[in-house]
This record gives sequence, C-alpha cells and structure tokens, in this order.
Amino acid sequence: MIRCIVFVGVYLIVTLVHAQNAVDVMRGRAVSGTDTLARPVKIGPRYPGGPEALMDYVAYRIKYPKTFQRKGFNTGPLTVKFLIQTDGRVGDVQVTSRPTPPEWADEMSNYVTQIRKVFLRMPRWEPARLNGVPINYSYSLPFQVEAN
Repeated sequence: MIRCIVFVGVYLIVTLVHAQNAVDVMRGRAVSGTDTLARPVKIGPRYPGGPEALMDYVAYRIKYPKTFQRKGFNTGPLTVKFLIQTDGRVGDVQVTSRPTPPEWADEMSNYVTQIRKVFLRMPRWEPARLNGVPINYSYSLPFQVEAN
C-alpha cells in the first residue's frame, strides 16, 4: 500500500512538472534549465477529406438565391468566420459582406442565414492542436459566388 501511495505521489509530481513545462513552452520560456527557447508546436484544424472536400461541401449546400440570379444582383465577396471548437464542432459563425442596398436587405439576410446554417451543420473537423492538446481555432473562409 505504501508503494502505491509513493508511486501516485511521484506520478503527480511528474504530471505537475510536465504541466508547468507545457505552460512554459506556450509562453515561450526555456524548459529544463536549457538556454534553448522552446517553441510551441501548433497544428491547424483539418476538415475531413481536406480543402477540396471543404470546397465541395460549401459549393454543394449553399444555394445562390434565384432572385439574385434573375435580377443580376451580385453579392460580391463574402467571408465566413467561424470557430472550430476543441471537439471539432463548428460554432460562432459570422458572415461578412460588402454593404447591401436596402432593396436587397431581406434577401441578403435570408442568404446569410442559409450560409450560417450550412456551416453550423458541417461534419466535425480534426481540431487544431497546441503541443498535442486540442484548442479552439478561429477560421476565416473567403468565397464568392459566380451567378451564371
């Protein structure tokens, strides 16, 4: 029984040392008494299937409003900013565009709502990681729809 307690005590100390090292690495401090500056290892998020699959997902699901097509209205470039959470889910979706003329405001609002729903329903991403630990990651995806 004493060995178990000692082992657990050593494990906790080792865990705390590793946790402090991770904090030091994230803050850019040298670790383990070396003069070398430790750099954090950051890996960005990944959509299942890669960038081409992401473009296919967006292109297939976002429908350009027929009213815009008929009347020749071009929304111009749009940017979708969203958060990829530590579990890979997408949240906090925001769509930005150029200013919309008042006569198109309702249609544009409906279009933006559609875009938000498409992004919120995305399959889970492989989350970004910092030193192997999943982190929230803000992602920005610019795109433009070409109406034929």
